Amino acid sequence: MFVHLNAHSVYSKMRGTMPLKELMDLAQSHHAGSLALTDVNSVRGFIHFVHSAHHRNIAPIAGVNLITQID
Repeated sequence: MFVHLNAHSVYSKMRGTMPLKELMDLAQSHHAGSLALTDVNSVRGFIHFVHSAHHRNIAPIAGVNLITQID
């Protein structure tokens, strides 16, 4: 089973263009058993992602890509 572990949504500024609903629709159409949402520097869509995933019988995997700057 393939699980995409690095999906970005519109909450990843300048990196993601897909709204959560479309991301979940795509995962469901491919019969995904689970999906990871790893937005960049943001967890704003986390709650909506988890609720939507459970509603569609998809196991949510939540993560975040943190971009830091070393001085």
